[in-house]
Formats: sequence, structure tokens, C-alpha cells
Amino acid sequence: MWFLPEMLTRAGFWVDVIGSSRCLRHSRFVRRFDFVPSGVSLIPVVVERIREKYDWIIPTEDDTLRELLQSELSLEDKLRVLPVQREEHFSHLFSKVGLAKIFAAHGIQTPPSRVAHNQEEALAAAEELGFPVLLKQDASNGGLGIDEWTYPSWVRAGQGPFLVQKKLDGVELDLSGIFFEGKLVHFAHSKIERVWGGKYGPSSLRTYTPLSLVPREIFEELSQIGRALGLHGFTTISCMQVGQERFYFEVDVRPNVWVSYSLFLGDDPAPRIRNWFAQRETLHHPASSSSSQQRVFPYLFRLKHWEVLCNRYRSWHFLPKGDPGVLLWLLISFFFTTPLKQFCLRVAPPKYHAPLRRLYKKLFFW
Repeated sequence: MWFLPEMLTRAGFWVDVIGSSRCLRHSRFVRRFDFVPSGVSLIPVVVERIREKYDWIIPTEDDTLRELLQSELSLEDKLRVLPVQREEHFSHLFSKVGLAKIFAAHGIQTPPSRVAHNQEEALAAAEELGFPVLLKQDASNGGLGIDEWTYPSWVRAGQGPFLVQKKLDGVELDLSGIFFEGKLVHFAHSKIERVWGGKYGPSSLRTYTPLSLVPREIFEELSQIGRALGLHGFTTISCMQVGQERFYFEVDVRPNVWVSYSLFLGDDPAPRIRNWFAQRETLHHPASSSSSQQRVFPYLFRLKHWEVLCNRYRSWHFLPKGDPGVLLWLLISFFFTTPLKQFCLRVAPPKYHAPLRRLYKKLFFW
């Protein structure tokens, strides 16, 4: 969330942060920072801070969302910190099965799927849908917990429940947006060009399309999703476009690392956020953009080191240059501490791996 405080400041907010990385302590856009070590519960600090009547509380990690959802906070407090409108919307939080059921109930187009609780049910579902299929753990993120099955003899399932989903051939799109009270306030249209860390890992390269070129149907589909899921905050939305149809398969109620990239196309989310809080202004088709052509954007910290050094895809242009403390922290981590950790783990005997990882955490979270 390195770029988020700057964007929220431009939207008119004072920004306070609770986090396990000290990176944002160095941000000039953060008013107050509460450090909670990794592996320690955030709940006590959250309980203390929500009494201060913030205008907007933003969980930024899936594990944080799950901890808040499963906590003993009152329903009133959960609705203050979770990015949905009502208790009935909790069912899709961190649950691919829950999301698929809501999509089916509201007529939102999604790849054909079945719910399975063990290997036998998963195999039966896969044969009914027709191979290839994707086997998805109910609660997973970052491309983890997803297996592609192309033939029955390769099926290896662990503990359920699972979502067995038909694999579609098409173009993967990210339509991540911002919703308030279920209403669409902003979104960005991007095509996934390259992923990082595995076949179904997070994206490292995207082609962005200005909202002025995005068809009306996508605005309407996202508005329908916002109402069905009761969305209230940042949302990561993924779909597969097959021909002119879109099949939505993922909605994570949190921001992602691309949260401010539409700014570089003239679709700045900051004034749209500000206009919602000032006058409840929502986004409708047609939307204006200062750019009239598609552009390829990289996420610098998911590129290869040589690509960054060579400024491939103009990667240096996307550094948080307005936040020098965060910029210095990120460059040291990317060019020094991360490569050093990888080198040490390769050359050191396995018995030293755990101490080396602890040392790395101390370096990385300074």
C-alpha cells in the first residue's frame, strides 16, 4: 500500500496507518503510524482506534479481513471496518464459494462452477463441467490455492471446500474499482499482460484503457456487482473476456498494488473519492479521460532487476517520487535486502535458513 497514503491525501484526508511494515512510517503523507509486529493480532489497536470516528477505515490485506470478520467485535464495529454494507454481505468475504453463490443468485455472469468438499466430489464436478477446470481453495489469495486440472488422473485434492470452475479461454481483465454504499465511484480497465510468481500469480504488466473508451456495458455490470455484494470501499475485480462477454470470477474487497495507476491515464481516483464524500457523486457512462489511447504500465517491484536498471516500460516513472522516505526504503529493499536474502538462502545449509529469514525480516522491516 505504498502509494495509497499519497492518493488519499490528494482526496482530502488525513491518513493514519496500522501496519506490520515500518515502510509507511517514513511516508510524509502519514500523520500517525502504529506498528504491530507480523504475527501479532491487529484487533486491540483497531478497537482503540475506531473510537476516534474516522471517515473511512480501509483493510488492505486478505488476512486482516479474515481476522476482523472472525473476531469478537460487535456487529456495529465490524460494519465500520469491513468494506461491505450489511451483515448479509459477509458471506462473500474471503470466500470464493460464497462469491459464486451470490453471483448465481443475482444473475451475474461467471464461469460455470460447482462446490466440492472432497476429492470424489471435485472429480465428479470436473467431469460434469468438462476438463480443463480450475480447482480453487475457498479461501486463498495471490494466485495460491489454485490448481489447473486437464485430465482426471492428475486430480489431487486436499481439504475442502473447493470451487471447481470451468477454465475459459479468453482475455483476463482487472476492473478494480471503488464503491460506496454499493454505488460505483471509480474503476480502472486493464488487461493482464504478464504475471509474477507463478501461472496464477499477481500481475506485473498491464495494458490500461481510458474510461472514455470503455463500453457502457462494463459500467452497468460493475454497478450490478456493487449492489449485489454491498460493496463499500476499494475492490479488486477480475474477469475473463470471451468475445464480447465477460465472466467475473474474483472480487476481493481490498485495494491492490495498482490502486493509483489509472492516474497516469488521466482517470485519477482521488477527485472521485473526494466528490463522493462532498456530494455523493457516482460514476456513469460516458466518463471523461485526458488520455485517448491505451498504455502499458509495469509494476516496478515485480519486474526483473535488469528491467528496472534499464528502465524498461519506463518503470522509473512509476516510483513514488513525491514520497522520498518510502522511495528510499523501497529501493534499498528491492536492490539490496531482497537479493541478499535470496543469495544467502541459496548458499547456506538448510539449518541456517530460519535464522537468515529472521535476520531478513529485521532488515526489511526497519
